[in-house]
Amino acid sequence: MAREAGVTRKTIRKGLQEVEAGDLYEPGGRIRRRGGGRKQIIAKDETLRADLEDLLEPKGDRPRLVQWTTKAMSKLKEALKSQGHTIGETAIRELLKGMGFSLKANKKAIEGPAHVDRDAQFQQINRTGKAFEAEGLPMISVDCKKKELIGNFKNNGREWQAKGQDTIVNVYDYRSIADGKAVPYGIYDVVHNSGFVNVGLEHETAEFAVESIRRWCAPLRRVYACCGSATPLVSMWLKQHLTFSRKGRGDNSMM
Repeated sequence: MAREAGVTRKTIRKGLQEVEAGDLYEPGGRIRRRGGGRKQIIAKDETLRADLEDLLEPKGDRPRLVQWTTKAMSKLKEALKSQGHTIGETAIRELLKGMGFSLKANKKAIEGPAHVDRDAQFQQINRTGKAFEAEGLPMISVDCKKKELIGNFKNNGREWQAKGQDTIVNVYDYRSIADGKAVPYGIYDVVHNSGFVNVGLEHETAEFAVESIRRWCAPLRRVYACCGSATPLVSMWLKQHLTFSRKGRGDNSMM
């Protein structure tokens, strides 16, 4: 019977004694006696909680119910082990929850002081854009799109294929096994709701951005461009744009 039930003989013998004594289980009742089971680790290690609190360096306001820490479980475990405590990561996580801690990521909230001319700059952009729109002239937004490796690499998305026919691609996306890197620069005309993409093979540079505009607006003379590229080479962008404007002898406004 013990072998079939997968329990020890002692457990079966104890069950028989309970049945004979009429001590049967009732739904909603306790299976273990009150106070049974493994003792909590903080009950066996009196200094564990205090040492853990010293290691946490909690963030947030002390009176708040929810606090958080940036320390990893493995780091906390090693620090507690060096202080003579024996505890696993799961137990540390349960202790943290009981102490009101939760897992949180950092949050962008520090913006810094606003420029005194910030509103005036956007007002100028808005006025110039409306003027170009009223005349039916192009008003474009320029930005570099997601760069892609050229070759037989995995990409997101699915396509309809016959059963048993799969598109097999490389396991690794290494730059060394690629035929090159495609750098698509997108230009979107807000007024006419049209776009243009110029694809390069090297780097996202100011020269490439302005060359993309030149290829797009070759037959035009007046263009209002807004560059959305997050690049620190703003001065190079201005220089290339001014060079392009002078060569074209047109009216090319840029924000």
